Parts: sequence; C-alpha cells; structure tokens
Amino acid sequence: MVPTLKGGGVDHLIVRPTHQYEGEGIYAVQSAYGKVEIFRAQNVGGGNIALLSDNATYRRRDVSVEEFNEMVLGIALHQLHRLRVDTPIVFARCA
Repeated sequence: MVPTLKGGGVDHLIVRPTHQYEGEGIYAVQSAYGKVEIFRAQNVGGGNIALLSDNATYRRRDVSVEEFNEMVLGIALHQLHRLRVDTPIVFARCA
C-alpha cells in the first residue's frame, strides 16, 4: 500500500476485527499462503470486490463477496505515524 502506508515499521494501522465486507475501505486480509496483507477494498458490482493496492506494482484482483468474507481479518480504523523529533526535548522540574 505504499505510498499510503510506508511499511518498514514506520506506519501502523488500528484494525477492528471483522469477518465480512463493510463497505469501501482499507482491510487486512489473509492470503492463500497465510500472509497478512493490506488492501483497499471496493465493491465493483455483480457480487464482486476489487482488492486494490495504492502501489502501482500490484494489479487489481477481483474476488467474490463470499471469498472476501472468508479471507478478511479486519477493517482499518486509523493510521498511526511514527513521530520524529529533530531537536532534543528537555524536561525541567518546576519548583
């Protein structure tokens, strides 16, 4: 999902478990190889869901709603970014 998610431990998602399609959004799904992957899911009609990546390297993959519901682990609620501090932080005790 690069560039939306940077990977390498820089970005994190807060994911709520679900076992069904709940509308367009970013989902965690389990691949056929047991790997957890992140996709943007979009209803394309005809009982199908498109699994999309914001990374142009990956092509769109269409699955049935039933297949999606079997592989979905959760829906993303929020994205967290690692904070960077460029200057030292000094803590002082006030008297």
